[in-house]
Amino acid sequence: MKLMTPFLTTITACAWMTVPCSRLAGYGAERTRYIVAAAIQVRDGDARISPQNRRWADSVRTIQDINADGYDKAVYYANLQSHAGLIDIFTSRLRQLEREKTAPER
Repeated sequence: MKLMTPFLTTITACAWMTVPCSRLAGYGAERTRYIVAAAIQVRDGDARISPQNRRWADSVRTIQDINADGYDKAVYYANLQSHAGLIDIFTSRLRQLEREKTAPER
């Protein structure tokens, strides 16, 4: 899975309600979920990320990719300069989109 860092850097330049849809279209749902989950996981202890989003991230990215030095490789692409509060909002919206997509139509 090839991952790119520009993914979350666009959060600060876009309205938070429309970003998840454009990122899903541009990068794909699986890749989007993985990078967002890794971005949350590398911010361990940051109280600006909600407990619900932390649990979601841990369920999405369960395998740690540890290099020879003992560091998780997620740090290289997920430890971005985006504000943790914006990542939390983005994640909440992404989870909402996932729920809407899987909800049965009435």
